[in-house]
Amino acid sequence: MHNNYYFLKHLTNALANKLVGGVIIELFSQNKDELIIEITKDDHPIFIKAHFTPSFCCVSFPDEFHRARKNSVNLFGEIENDIIKKVQLYKNERAFNLTLQSGFVLIFKLHGNRSNILLAQNNKVEKLFINRLENDYNIIPDKLHREIDQSYSRFKELNGNYKSLFPTFNKSLQQYYERSIAYLNNIDDQWNKLQELLQELEQPGFYVTIHELSLIPLENGKKFTDAIEALNHFFCTYVSTYHFNKTKAQEINKRLTLLKKSESYIKKTQGKLIEIRNNASYRVFGDLIMANLHTLKEGQSEVELTDFYTGQPVKIKLKRTLTPQKNAELYYRKAKNQDVEIRTLEKNIQQKEQQALNLELEIEEVKKANDFKELKNFITTSMPIKESKVNLPYTEFSWIGFKIWVGKNAQSNDKLIQLGFKDDLWLHAKDVSGSHVLIKHQAGKNIPTEVKEKAAQLAAYFSKRKTDSLCPVILTPRKYVRKRKGDPPGAVVVDKELEVILVEPLKW
Repeated sequence: MHNNYYFLKHLTNALANKLVGGVIIELFSQNKDELIIEITKDDHPIFIKAHFTPSFCCVSFPDEFHRARKNSVNLFGEIENDIIKKVQLYKNERAFNLTLQSGFVLIFKLHGNRSNILLAQNNKVEKLFINRLENDYNIIPDKLHREIDQSYSRFKELNGNYKSLFPTFNKSLQQYYERSIAYLNNIDDQWNKLQELLQELEQPGFYVTIHELSLIPLENGKKFTDAIEALNHFFCTYVSTYHFNKTKAQEINKRLTLLKKSESYIKKTQGKLIEIRNNASYRVFGDLIMANLHTLKEGQSEVELTDFYTGQPVKIKLKRTLTPQKNAELYYRKAKNQDVEIRTLEKNIQQKEQQALNLELEIEEVKKANDFKELKNFITTSMPIKESKVNLPYTEFSWIGFKIWVGKNAQSNDKLIQLGFKDDLWLHAKDVSGSHVLIKHQAGKNIPTEVKEKAAQLAAYFSKRKTDSLCPVILTPRKYVRKRKGDPPGAVVVDKELEVILVEPLKW
């Protein structure tokens, strides 16, 4: 109701006393959809702040305002140093103007998400504050006055349909009036109640809550008798509450997003775990091959043997180029990797389940917060730093103080090798194409396991195995990686693999 016609009647009366005779010093904007007007009167500065975002439109009158040194722009220069002659409310309209000595008129049109400030001269709009509302150029200022027959005879003629007579009643006033006549069927009684309401609206009593400014009493509303003071209090209260609720919603949504990702990961990984456990055991294949070495020959691609445990025939694929014993060793190696993968998946599921539980608890705590003091402990500010440098052959990430370089393409991978030092740690997804990754060496410091895992996640993500649940990644000092003459872009030779770890592909 802060932009309602009946409140604007009180506001413009107060503004007339405050502004008439004042000189407009400057009009400027330093935030989108916000205009600041500085006026001086009797050597005292007066500020008008027009806050016209699509979600909230309000005019306020701060005691002081400090203009930013940068990113602010002057507007409506035609009326700088102009004198305010009159403050005028348009009849039955949510708009008022400052009539200036030069003949210009500065119009405040307070129409919700279509609110705007118009500069007019000779009954024609010449400039707009919010240019996207281009239809405002078609407004004829004098026609903003709306003459409406609000007489008793007209009320009776409309059979008590007050909405046609008083389109200035907002929803709150309509409900207030309708409650007062709920049991009144006589048209005269209804008219009398209407007159009582109009008289009440003329009284300088304003009630403010965090959601509303009203001319009718509100539960828990703070009462004011000064329209400007009431509007300033409402603006500050509403904005602070709006930002609190917005921040609170953002923190809840961040956690809901992470919770959804955790639950999706748990479901996907549990399915992968079941699939691995249900697959035929590589160790059994190795045992069967070793038990039947005397019957197998090199060059076979498949063999059918009887399972020790089930007594059923089992088909086992073999590599033609390997001896039966080497095929058994291959299956034992796969079994070992399978065991590692199962343990890793179980560990990851346990961690994600704990993370999901913590997120659920945090969401409940954030929902209970009633002010910024209670909310501040949940505001997430510590995030991994990711920096991307223009014209470099790599993208730079950072984790707990260690720089991680990730090659952008095959050509930049070659450049990355050239730029790396011998003691940098080189990482690459095993047996597939992908980005080269370097963890930059720091003198006197060992690279923590956590940093290695984070860099390995990037190496896995920027590879052909990015969609796998787990990916093996090679880690070795840069000095063991070399480029041979004539090799295609990105191709290197690794003389020594010091370590291979399994990680989840992740662009953190």
